[in-house]
Amino acid sequence: MNYDNYFNDFDDFDETSKRTLQSLSNHLLSSESFFSKTLKQPTDLQKETSLPPASSSVSDITDWQTDEYINLELLVSKIKYANSGMRDYMLEYNPNEYQSNTQNKSISLPGKNFIRLKAYLNSKAENVSVKWNKTQITQEIAVNKKKIYYRINFLYGQSAEKAIILETCSYQEFRDLNIVLGYGDIDNYDDDYKYFLKNFADALKKHENSESLKFIYENIPETILSGLSEHIDNLRLFNHLEILSNGDDSDIFKDSSSAVIQVFKAIGDPVPVLAYFRENPDKLNRIYYNLDGSTEYDGKMQTNRMILANIMMLFSMFANNDKRKKEAKSFTIGKGYTINSDILERGIFQGSNDQYRDTFFLQQQKEVQRNVKIVPKEGDPNATENVTEDLDEGTQFHPLDMVYLTDISGEKEETYLVPAIYLKALADAEEWAVVQQNIRIAANLVAIVIGVATLAATGNPYFILLAAADISLAGADLTVQAFKEEIATYEGGAEFLAVWEEIYRVGGIALAGLTVVGGFYSGAAKLIAKMADGSAKNYLKTLVLKAVLETNISNFQRNTIKVLEPKEIFLGAEYRALGNTMAENGVIFLYGQREGKFLNAYALVYKGEVIEEFTKAEMHMFYKKWRNLQGEKLVEELEHLGGHVPPGFSIVETTVEAEVKAFIVGKKQFSNTIIKNPFEKMKEAMPYFNHELVNNVIKQVGYENCANVVEVIIGFLKTGELRVAEPSGFQPFEDIIAKCGGGRFGETTIPSLAKEGILVENEIAIIYGAKKYYPSGKVDGHYFVAVKKEKRLHLFDGQTGEYVIFAQTREYGNFIQRNYKKFMYTKAGQIKQ
Repeated sequence: MNYDNYFNDFDDFDETSKRTLQSLSNHLLSSESFFSKTLKQPTDLQKETSLPPASSSVSDITDWQTDEYINLELLVSKIKYANSGMRDYMLEYNPNEYQSNTQNKSISLPGKNFIRLKAYLNSKAENVSVKWNKTQITQEIAVNKKKIYYRINFLYGQSAEKAIILETCSYQEFRDLNIVLGYGDIDNYDDDYKYFLKNFADALKKHENSESLKFIYENIPETILSGLSEHIDNLRLFNHLEILSNGDDSDIFKDSSSAVIQVFKAIGDPVPVLAYFRENPDKLNRIYYNLDGSTEYDGKMQTNRMILANIMMLFSMFANNDKRKKEAKSFTIGKGYTINSDILERGIFQGSNDQYRDTFFLQQQKEVQRNVKIVPKEGDPNATENVTEDLDEGTQFHPLDMVYLTDISGEKEETYLVPAIYLKALADAEEWAVVQQNIRIAANLVAIVIGVATLAATGNPYFILLAAADISLAGADLTVQAFKEEIATYEGGAEFLAVWEEIYRVGGIALAGLTVVGGFYSGAAKLIAKMADGSAKNYLKTLVLKAVLETNISNFQRNTIKVLEPKEIFLGAEYRALGNTMAENGVIFLYGQREGKFLNAYALVYKGEVIEEFTKAEMHMFYKKWRNLQGEKLVEELEHLGGHVPPGFSIVETTVEAEVKAFIVGKKQFSNTIIKNPFEKMKEAMPYFNHELVNNVIKQVGYENCANVVEVIIGFLKTGELRVAEPSGFQPFEDIIAKCGGGRFGETTIPSLAKEGILVENEIAIIYGAKKYYPSGKVDGHYFVAVKKEKRLHLFDGQTGEYVIFAQTREYGNFIQRNYKKFMYTKAGQIKQ
């Protein structure tokens, strides 16, 4: 094949790729290539991420296969297979094995999904390292080609030369590729996240034309958007809003991927948005008037102005509107009532001296029937006609002035607090019959902005928006009073409202105490089980969803989580009855896609803790496990699995027959055997380092033997042999160092250990938490174990059976709340590979 012609003729190669591949066909790559993860301060983003000219002094000559006749499925599967300590993370690479007679442009994923993929193969046959920390991830934002390239590069085991390059043009597909290869989700790796974040931020700083900004914003991953404010100030983001909105561009909004919506998500906090546009109402008016087109949204054509109005409505709901509620003017629609917006006023396009250039005109009108004033000779003297009467003189409103909108068109009168720009958009479009439809758009946009699945499919979406915005139920807002009254009519409703107000008072679910949090989840679950379908139930579900997101208690991707009821999960009557019983006892059911996987699953939450996960395929096993638990036994099991024991007490001790049996069965896998990869079995092993079966009861071996427990945990991690700790009293530093190795204990903090630079990958540390100091010099404290694995800090307390990963989660908070005064640590070697 003539590679030079191939590069030039194939449109999907960007200019950089052409230069790269032509260079690679004759030379080794320079070590200072665009494949380096190290970022410089670029003067030109495209030049920075391009391959520099190869050095002419390189003597070795290499050939690369760059066409599409490569067996991608085989290549990816072999890399995945080699990504194991059992195979030393080495791929026995021979490019001839991957030749194909057919073109291949993708690999398959579960569920009929796929990853569009291109491979570049070095012709040299030699072992290739596939270990994660030996690979190199790169990105190229080619604005002129309207493409973004994501590449993972594999090096030969004995050199820095590139052997294999895998390339996609989609961030999500690149995430999926890394998961398929066994590397996990790149979103969870801080270095890679910061690398992509800075690249996108630099691109947005460089480009100032609407076409380039539109391309970049529409292709920024959701997870990156929230971090942009670290690199780009709000003033620049507001400027981008103006650039994107100027001109008649009907494609500015394109469902959830809209560039303008992306800018609002990048800003994130509604407060600076509202503050900016309240200070500069003419700028918001300008954006409004420049949005002349329409876009298909949710299967229907919607005006871009209406979508903008919905965005501003939902942002206004996140503000403190107490003062504005008192001053808000009321408007009515339905049954002949309409609003006049004087659409010909031309807003900001009036003369520069016009005092109203930063306001909207709104006037209450009503359509009435009256007798015809002038009747023809042969006409009906009783003839009538429909005319529109002005009910007031009209008022000029700034776009973010708040007004009450009462809709009397339905069976039930409903009142909304909305910004004036929302009424302006309704009036301009004369869409009086579709208020709830338009508010539903806003509800979906809220879901996009806060990064969750669509909040609800039924009921009045305005209430859902209020829940998403954390509106206080105790407020005097007309829009929630009826909802509060409905909640209070149910058994437990008044108590739930009191709990929610306590959460609201302290500043959110993440700051509330365990008892309050437990009461919130339990109360919400019991109410949802009793309440009829409608707005109130959806409101409760949204409150639960927000609590789940704020405390990060689930193992699901944020944008896939939903709050479900047993009737939505279980089809069989017996299964559904079990689900209903659990809900009536305080269990919340969640649904979502597991992090780093392509698997949908269900999760049970009890008092703020996930106590069970299962998939559809595992539903029968779930039923068998729980079906015989009723009454007090069910509550006892829920309490136990929810970890509701005092800090420092065992989470393994139990008298529950099913758990005792599970303990016995589980221990057999560790009896008289050496575990090949002990770290991967730590979760299963945790109950057995300091617990034994005594007269059909699981009990702790000791309560002060934490040094001995650390010894057996480290022994297991290093050798794969599991032993039970001996009982003992507390032991000083010199004793535990003699048992486990290590040097002098030094002061630290848990967040410091979690960062790069102290512990390396696979390294073990013994942590000592000091709790109380006595005048005599004696110190009460506790030992536990930490391991750095895949850039995360894993914490093991074998004395109580607890295993958590350092993160801002309630699970970690419960683990660390033991009155520790300070922490010290010493290194204790490496885990078995």
